[in-house]
Amino acid sequence: KLDTEKGRVGPERVTMPKGDISHLLCKNCGQFPLDPQLCIQPSCQSVLCQDCLVKTGQLIRCPLCKMDGVGPLPSTFTGQYKNVQVACYYKEKGCWYEGGIVDIAPHERICVFKETTCKWCGGTFHKFQIEDHYKECKKTEVTCPKCQELYLKSQEKAHDCISSLLKLIQCQERQ
Repeated sequence: KLDTEKGRVGPERVTMPKGDISHLLCKNCGQFPLDPQLCIQPSCQSVLCQDCLVKTGQLIRCPLCKMDGVGPLPSTFTGQYKNVQVACYYKEKGCWYEGGIVDIAPHERICVFKETTCKWCGGTFHKFQIEDHYKECKKTEVTCPKCQELYLKSQEKAHDCISSLLKLIQCQERQ
């Protein structure tokens, strides 16, 4: 599962700002929360990600001080969060996208470098390659334009319209 699907981003993906922004990390897991929360207990005031919060019924508890009560970040923190820039998870696959921490999750859901699986052969391809692969995949189902029979692309040379039409006629005669 992607870290953005868990509601956080690893600090190794941060590209800007270059200064010390460790105070913006979740104090429980060490990641940058996508929807940061702050423990409201004066003795704690830890920044936390949604995944690390302890939910007990209607109450939300800080995993560090074990007290109830978290809330949104104050505006001083919010401005700093908006300046955090992160690289796409698929950077090593070829994606060049870098964006704000609040924009990264929507991008990664649609990133063309995200891997997807062929529904026919089970092979793995980047999203931008899958349509071309479907045109070539030997396990893709094809409908013959002449007789309407469905067969695998790998059986294209063995397909015989006359035999298929004869079978269809025989089936209809039996009914």
